[in-house]
This record gives sequence, C-alpha cells and structure tokens, in this order.
Amino acid sequence: MKRKQSFVKRGCLAQRRVAEVLLIATFSSCTAWGQVQSAFASAVADPDPVPSLSIPAEVPLRLEITQTLTLQTGKPFRGKLTEPVYGPNRLLLPAGTAAEGVISDTPAADRSTRVNAKLDGDFTPLRVPVVRVTQLLSPSGAILPVDAVGKMRNAATISLGAHPPPSSIMGRVKAMIHEQIEQVRDMIHNPHKGDWGKQLLYSQLPYHPQRVWAGSQFDAVLREPLRLPLASASAPIPAAEAVDLTSGNIQARLTAGISSATSKKGDPVSAVLVKPFCNPQGKLMLPAGTSLNGVVLQARPARSFARNGRLRFSFRSVGASVAASPGQHIEGNLSSIQGQKRQNVALDEEGGTRAQPDKGRFLAPLVLGLMAAASTNGDNDDILRQGVTSNGFGLAARIVTMAASSRDASTGFAVYAFGKSIYRRYIAIGHQVSFPTNTELSINLSKR
Repeated sequence: MKRKQSFVKRGCLAQRRVAEVLLIATFSSCTAWGQVQSAFASAVADPDPVPSLSIPAEVPLRLEITQTLTLQTGKPFRGKLTEPVYGPNRLLLPAGTAAEGVISDTPAADRSTRVNAKLDGDFTPLRVPVVRVTQLLSPSGAILPVDAVGKMRNAATISLGAHPPPSSIMGRVKAMIHEQIEQVRDMIHNPHKGDWGKQLLYSQLPYHPQRVWAGSQFDAVLREPLRLPLASASAPIPAAEAVDLTSGNIQARLTAGISSATSKKGDPVSAVLVKPFCNPQGKLMLPAGTSLNGVVLQARPARSFARNGRLRFSFRSVGASVAASPGQHIEGNLSSIQGQKRQNVALDEEGGTRAQPDKGRFLAPLVLGLMAAASTNGDNDDILRQGVTSNGFGLAARIVTMAASSRDASTGFAVYAFGKSIYRRYIAIGHQVSFPTNTELSINLSKR
C-alpha cells in the first residue's frame, strides 16, 4: 500500500515539473515573439530615421560636360544638370546641380556616320562616349550617390515659328547668311569657344584624336531610384480646387521613340509630364509623372531623291491627376520639340513635324561647281588656286594637290566635292524624322 502511494506521489511530482517546463518555454517564446513584433512594428513605422524623397528609375538626368576630355574608358568627368528634375508636386533637383562620373564605354559610331566620315576624308575609327553618373552634389551640400547611364544627345529645341520661311531663292540666301552671322556671334560668346579651333582642325585631318568637348550634352537614365533628403527639396505645390485642361502649356517627354521610318497612322504615342502643370495662380492641376496618350496622325518615310520624311501626332487624353478622372480628354498639339540637328526638323502651325531640305541645298552646289570650273583654268604653277579649289577630302586633298602641283589633281578633287554635294542633296534618301525615347516637348492645350 505504501509502495503504491509513493509511486503515485512520484508521478504527480513529474507532471508538476513537466508543467513548469512548458510554462517557462511558453513565456520565453511569447517574450521573443513580442520582441519580434515590436521590432517589425518599429521598422514599418520608421523605416529610415532621416525623412527622404525619391526619384524613380528610368528618369533621365540631362547634363552638360564642363571640361574637354580625352575619349577613353574610365576617364572621370565633371558636369552639371541643364534641366531641373521634378517630383509629383515639387522641385527635387534644380538646373545647375553639380554631377560627377566616368566614361563607362566607347562603342563604335553607327555605320552611316562612319561611311560619311570616310567619304569626307576622315579615316579615324569614330567612337561615341557612354557616361555613368556616380554622384550629385545637391544645393544643400549633400552628396547623393547615383547610378545613371546615358549617351550623348545632339538635339536642339524647335519651336513654332512666328513667320513662315522665305520661299524665294534670294530670301533663302539672305536667311542663310543671317543664320551664319548668328552662329559666329554665338561662337564668340560661347564659354567653350577655345575648343572651336581644335574642332575645325580635327574636322580636316584624315586621322585625329577623339575628344568629348566641353558643352557636350548627355541623357543619363537612372538605373535605380535616387533618394534625396527632404531638406534638399522645395516646398510642395498646393493643389488646385478644380482642373482646367482647355488652356496652358504642358512640358512632357516621350516614353517611347517614334520615327517617320517605322511609325504608321494610328500608332499610339505615350509621354509623361516632366514638370507639374499649374493654373495661373500657381496651384497644382496635374502632377509630374502624369501619363499622356496620343496618336500618330500622319507618317511618311523619307524616300530617294532627297524627299524627306514627315511625322504628325497629337495628344488626346491624360492619365490620373489630382482632380481629373483617368483618361480625361484633351486637345493638345505640339508647340516645341527637341529635334536632331542633322535632320533639320521644322514644326508647322498644325503641330506637324517634317525634315527640311539642307540649308545649303542651292548655295553649296553652286559654289562647289564654280570652284570646279575655276580649277580647270590656270597652269600647274598656280599652287594657291589649286589649294583653294581642291575640296571634298579634307586637308589631305589640299596637301596632296599643292605638293604635286597638279592642275588635274585639283580638278579631280573639286569635281569629287561637287558630285558628292549633288548626290547628298538631290539623289540620296532624304532625312527621316525621328524622336527617340525621352525627347522633351511642349504641348499647347486648347478647346475642341
């Protein structure tokens, strides 16, 4: 009997100890879980002790190189932003923000550029720079790590002209002379005019070093979001009580490239606002990043015999905004756009774009023809005449002609230059109208 009671007592004691162990384990696990929950809640409530803003990936930083560089992979550079970067309702990075980075790659130039260079007597293996921006210096003094990569852009803003271009030959000659005078004036006042002489010399040499000239502009696209301290941004723009999309001017950029060579009538055109759209009182109606939806109205590719391409498109609706419903209808036509300089793009009154004939279409062949005719006169001792008339193949043609003191060689080069000018301006395929991704444009809103 006593042995049985002792056995029962031992069993009860063992059960009590098991219960104590389970109770301690449960308490410990609850405490640990509570600490995990507390840490998780703290992380969610305060992910970063420093308040910040963010510029999303795929946004381009438009910058200008401020010093001339040797075209070489790994070469560091300094530059500055040429255009501001906006968030939905505030300025994030002003124009003039300092930038630093390196030349990350030097791929070969496109085939057309290389072929034309060889026809002009330049046998340099032409390459193009690709830059990588590694940091920005904000106006507040903060150093911002950044990862943005981009290529050089050679574009100029084309605006709707107040007066139509002259149609007569004399009017075109006068306009050309006026434009040349303006170019010389701009060159004199250009802060990088010291490089002009080198560029002119290099353009005449058969082989020359390659440079990234001061003033060259690039579109460096963010590969990762860029975080900014809240203190470095401007104050947010207050929202408007109502949205009026029947007047005003919208600043946007294309999110997909379009071209007269590939686009068809009815193809979609997409863009986003690069700057908040405000009413006359400065209140926000559409935030930066709002999508714009358009359509191609006319597309005609360039053809042989110097027939240039045409491209016309307009925007029909906007996406979600502060007070407007998604897909709200608008009437928007181009008022300005960034066009490639070599395409000589013009903008008509209806917002259509077209590639114009070369500015020297009549005058250049005329001058070269007169020089070719002049090269047949005189004798072999007229070295100066031979040096002047031997065009079309750079400095090499002039040196060869003057060294050989040959009138036939001078005439050959002059005829070559005349024939090349005629072919490019009257026989070859004309210029396409192309607007690559991130092309900036302005859109005038109007009533239907």
